Amino acid sequence: MRILVATNDLAWRRNIHMEFTAVGYACDFVSDGLKAFEVAKTGQIDLLLLDNDLKECSGETVARAFRNHNEELPIIIVLATLDSETRVRLLSSGVDACFRKFEDDKLVLAQVEPAKNNKYKSYICVGDFELERIDRDLLRFGSTVELNKREFQIFKTLLQYSGTVVTYEKLQNCGRFYNAEKMSYNSIDRLIERINIIISVGREVLYIHKVEEVGYYLDDELIMEWENPNEQILR
Repeated sequence: MRILVATNDLAWRRNIHMEFTAVGYACDFVSDGLKAFEVAKTGQIDLLLLDNDLKECSGETVARAFRNHNEELPIIIVLATLDSETRVRLLSSGVDACFRKFEDDKLVLAQVEPAKNNKYKSYICVGDFELERIDRDLLRFGSTVELNKREFQIFKTLLQYSGTVVTYEKLQNCGRFYNAEKMSYNSIDRLIERINIIISVGREVLYIHKVEEVGYYLDDELIMEWENPNEQILR
């Protein structure tokens, strides 16, 4: 398992390096937030460990920016002090865990073990579909469904929140993983129309349904039957 550690605190760096290498984890170190962001984007790491006190930009800023590009990579932030308000803010921004530096280093190490087995959240199985996030494989009734990268990202989001209307704004953020520009609503409509055709072959009723001026939801007869999709909306 390879961990990217971003910190300019040499004492903490030595401490965490000793803790991790003692149990067989490989660590790469960078000293500023921008470099951490660039290295993490390469996809060559299994976990991102951020010191919040970084050069150029804070660990929290890096985490928020990176979540727009990647929803799966585990992110842990350490801080010199940590109150409940800060913890809630960090966790709501997409950080998986946050700890106090030095005092909670053993807890940081304990948190890495579930991330090592990241496959626990790698598979999404809903109704007719089985989606594997890491290798980006999609199966329907055991047969491979071919989607391009952006189509896969959009469908993954709809599958994750099956039974909930996913708004255009949320879908725009998904699309930015593969495109720096936000997609227009019309672009999303065309993209989902294509996805629908691909995934619904041989089925009389389409899987994905539109709620005008709001967004889309995934309907699968095997898992849900409900009358008003507007009752549940993911923004």
